[in-house]
Amino acid sequence: MKRIMGIDYGDARTGIAFSDLLCSIVGSTTVIHSRRPEKTLAEIVKLVQEHEVGGIVMGLPKNMDGTEGVRAEKSREFAAKLTEASGLEVVLWDERRISPETFDRTAAYLEGILKENPQDAEALTKLSELYNHRAHSDHENASYYAERALEADPADENNAWAAYLEANNAPCGDNWLDNHFSVIRYIKDYVERRPELRYPRILLVENLLADHRLDEAEAEIANMKKDYTFVDYSAKLAFLKGDREEALRLWKKAAGKLLCSPAAGEP
Repeated sequence: MKRIMGIDYGDARTGIAFSDLLCSIVGSTTVIHSRRPEKTLAEIVKLVQEHEVGGIVMGLPKNMDGTEGVRAEKSREFAAKLTEASGLEVVLWDERRISPETFDRTAAYLEGILKENPQDAEALTKLSELYNHRAHSDHENASYYAERALEADPADENNAWAAYLEANNAPCGDNWLDNHFSVIRYIKDYVERRPELRYPRILLVENLLADHRLDEAEAEIANMKKDYTFVDYSAKLAFLKGDREEALRLWKKAAGKLLCSPAAGEP
């Protein structure tokens, strides 16, 4: 009997799990760290051969309303390439959520192992992964409802946007760079649809600067109202580009705008 391989495909990290020979429980796991799909593909094919894999299941990241976005499209493309390269059909599995029954049964099984051996590192790791999976599903739900709130009330500059950013682990200055791409993509689309709103563009500039996408940030700053915020972000951009003298000049001007009038001209 051959093993089943489970794949959690990502832009920067791809999780791999193998069943035992009875195909009943997870026997071992590993992670492939690569942003190059061709390298990830080659590593997986190698693992298929080494572990005598007979079947592959890969997560399909659908949106919470059941539709498929960019992530799902990438997963389908990768699955097709993996089927061709490995000779095994890749079964795509809707990964939006895990049922409460499956969660409870799996958690109870792993906790039973820990009662026998509290230091069983593999069982401890599996429990961590299990709770992480549920947390990820909860965050997707949170993101889905926050996006609906933003569509229902575009002028909400606080609660709904804060909920969206928290759900996606992407407040301004966030370091989860693999998640930044989808967050920036969403905010960009929102700004294009509602260019009259000030706050979404500020969030977009903050995240672009945090991701060091300076040319894109500069283009968005140019579209800002020429007030204190415009000068402040122009200063931040200059600082990140290495021009500290210009950054200091602009920050002094921003302070003047803040103390005097928000309607002054360009720097």
